[in-house]
Amino acid sequence: TVMIYSDANTDLDGAAGTSSCAENACNHPIGVLAKDDFAIIPMPMYSGLIITNIDASNAALVEVLILS
Repeated sequence: TVMIYSDANTDLDGAAGTSSCAENACNHPIGVLAKDDFAIIPMPMYSGLIITNIDASNAALVEVLILS
């Protein structure tokens, strides 16, 4: 089982490329994926995702496809 968060550190607030969030303070959960689940998550190219394994008893393999 993995938890997917938006990476607020890559969300840019202005042209200067600065973020108003402290590190990891504004990361918002997007979803939880269990075994054999999938998700289509539209994201701007300048933002990022943080994927965390929340089931520590198992290793997690995540495949990502980026279309531009």
